[in-house]
Amino acid sequence: EPLAPPLVPAARPTTPELYAGINFMRRPLGNREELVAGKAVQMILPSPLTDDAINLEGLWIGHAEYAESQSEARIVVPYIGQAIYAVLDSPRGAQEVEILYDGLPLSDAVRGEDAQDRDGRGIMVVDTPRMYAPIAHKAPYGRHTLTLRVPPGIRLSAITFGAYDS
Repeated sequence: EPLAPPLVPAARPTTPELYAGINFMRRPLGNREELVAGKAVQMILPSPLTDDAINLEGLWIGHAEYAESQSEARIVVPYIGQAIYAVLDSPRGAQEVEILYDGLPLSDAVRGEDAQDRDGRGIMVVDTPRMYAPIAHKAPYGRHTLTLRVPPGIRLSAITFGAYDS
């Protein structure tokens, strides 16, 4: 017996899946700067942010399948949808990533299954290469902004979005 009814994808538009790896990027980053294979590049957040794109801040190295932070950094994604899933890794061991939703700490209403409250901050522990869920399917549908504050050594491969009927 299922514990909860299955999620039913809604017939509403969402931001297309976004890739950070140089060989898999279907849409360009929101930044003016481009990732370079094997070379650290100082990424500056554009103003205004680019909608439906990965906007990076901090020092990043490009790789075929992912971008890796080399400093304290941010990943900022203005998107359309409800739930967010991010493919992340931390080869340096378990590291904490702070999650902001529309510039604010996560509330219980939008906290995804991989997010937890730590002294009023939304935190996600990244420790193995997998898909993480920072924002839940119960979040309100619409245009929102996800911000991930990451330490050095976090690898971002992809971000995908969902919209669901309840």
